[in-house]
Amino acid sequence: MAQRYVDPATLTKYGISRQRSSFTNLEGAGSIGADGAVSGGMLMVLAADLTNSWTMYNGNPVAGNEMINSSGGFAHLQKQFFTQLGISGVPYTGVANFTEIVGNSNPKQHVLIFNTTNQSLPNNGTVSRGIDQNYRIRIELDLRSRLYFDVGGNTGDKEFPQELYQLNLRQSSRGMSKYANGNIIDETTFVPDQYHPGYSFNGTLADGWELSTGIPNPSYGWLKINSGTANQILADGSISNPQLTQDGLISLPNGIQLDTSIIRNPGEMVDLHFEDITVVSDPANSGPYFVYGLNDDVSTHGNTQKYYWPAYLDQTAANTADTTAGGAGTSVVHTFNEFPLATFYIPTTGSTLASTTQPADVDNYTKYVNNRSIRFRNKRKGSGWFKRYPKTDATIAGSYPFTYRLTMTERGILLYIYDDAAGDQADDYAWFCIQRTVNNETGMSRDDEASKFPVHAMYSCSRESFYSSDAGVFFSNQAANLQTAADQVTTVFDETGNQLDLSNIDNTKTFYILSPFDREDYLADEHTAKNIWRFVVREFDILKPQDVHKFATRHQIDSNAVINPLEQLAITDENRFVITFPTGLTTQRFMYPKEEMDLICFSSAEVVAESSNIPMTTYLYDGTNPDLRRYQGMRSTAAFGNGMRIMVFVNGQYIFNTDTNLDVYEEVGTS
Repeated sequence: MAQRYVDPATLTKYGISRQRSSFTNLEGAGSIGADGAVSGGMLMVLAADLTNSWTMYNGNPVAGNEMINSSGGFAHLQKQFFTQLGISGVPYTGVANFTEIVGNSNPKQHVLIFNTTNQSLPNNGTVSRGIDQNYRIRIELDLRSRLYFDVGGNTGDKEFPQELYQLNLRQSSRGMSKYANGNIIDETTFVPDQYHPGYSFNGTLADGWELSTGIPNPSYGWLKINSGTANQILADGSISNPQLTQDGLISLPNGIQLDTSIIRNPGEMVDLHFEDITVVSDPANSGPYFVYGLNDDVSTHGNTQKYYWPAYLDQTAANTADTTAGGAGTSVVHTFNEFPLATFYIPTTGSTLASTTQPADVDNYTKYVNNRSIRFRNKRKGSGWFKRYPKTDATIAGSYPFTYRLTMTERGILLYIYDDAAGDQADDYAWFCIQRTVNNETGMSRDDEASKFPVHAMYSCSRESFYSSDAGVFFSNQAANLQTAADQVTTVFDETGNQLDLSNIDNTKTFYILSPFDREDYLADEHTAKNIWRFVVREFDILKPQDVHKFATRHQIDSNAVINPLEQLAITDENRFVITFPTGLTTQRFMYPKEEMDLICFSSAEVVAESSNIPMTTYLYDGTNPDLRRYQGMRSTAAFGNGMRIMVFVNGQYIFNTDTNLDVYEEVGTS
């Protein structure tokens, strides 16, 4: 035992690291016992760790090794990195506490907000020059099974417009009816799993469906993370709105227009996907359509383009519509100059011919286009940061416990959440690292007055449930032999290894068949690699996160690739393995070539085992003496321990409270 007397003014670098295991639930009451054992919901345990006043120890974190405050009272020296901001002044208690729908007395969102303390600021908050240097982290567990638009108050679920657009797009790409009055909707066509409660509607939408029925919530069972300042993450639990581009407007049946711009909320850690979407001009259903064109019967309808509806490609469907409208079950054939290959049947009763304006209830119809499919690049936002469903289901939650590793220092925080003992999937873990950078030689963060103190964030999200028909990307060992009769491809695989019969895939859609063995096809890399993003949470004089998040894994405008997520070489010719730190980081204004993130590093997954503790002497903290650090290997980016592996900082010269202790130290790698 060796207590150490320390003047807090001289202790400018410090940190802690803890692993918490055996969780089966995200929500619910939770606590940490005196022996470190956890019970109950993960969110409350995490809140306790984030806001704990951590005792600093001189060695193992046991009684007798405490650091003693020599400047005042000789009490145990403690550090607290975050405080919790209670929603409406009430700390999180394990139950849902947030909703954006006016008058909703049954919230389904669990929201926690944390604010940095002076211990997490440059030089304990003394470098401020009157500018608040704090930032916030918002954590949300979304348990809304469906999303609604409140027609009366114009305030409903914020995500409703975007998700409505994406769901309607998915419906259209399958040739099915969109979410609109009177349409028959079958949500089982895109059900992600049998446990998802939001995908259950199969019937006809009635008037006011926006509020009464709503739409499925693809984010159900996800943890969501935002990081920004007090300007964006508000004390009431809400997030400030981004400036939308109005690049996508849709109209609800009541005439209200919704902006469907796909954009991250401030500091939102979520994937963005760009996908090729093909909307077929002649989908499987026969209508109804509205047609804009020149009717071949110019003597009756004139020689200019006009609107006609409802139009059907099937006569039986048109006759049925005529009966429904009170007619005798008859229809009239119409043809148009613009669509020479199509024959339309328009009901005799209740139809509109040669109108100069499109239907007022346009969402009830599909616009007929010129006998060809429309292919475009669609932007879609992911569901969240960490996916827990379907393991939220009470009958299976206990079979899939999960763990988190938390490291906090005076310069930042790293949180890594992962399911236990899973090695064949990429949806079972997520992580983020938020920190001010360190010098690439000393490992020390800057605290001089000239620094802009940028706070960098890097993160990787759980993968969503895979919709092969949405992505249009499949794999085959015989992709190059598709035209060889003797070796014809009949089955393909999605990225998770599920086998699919080509005869069951809609061949009207455009999709790729890639060979995983074709090393020159960059698409194979892009669709198998797990996305890693980066952005700047704030700088000294910039009190907002970057609007555009950059891929940490590729070069982009004003942003360098700082991490390699793919299978990689990491063994030198001297039989030593190489550890790499994210370096070459930029803000929107500056590049920092001599600074790097040090709470994480990475290497080939094949040379570092999961959960192993790797000793390293990367940094000379005083220019001469090495910082004896340990990093813990986490989950690999590819199945079965392949690809790249992230390592998390768990012990070192200035980590004064950790569950990973230094014993016999032997450097085994380079960096």
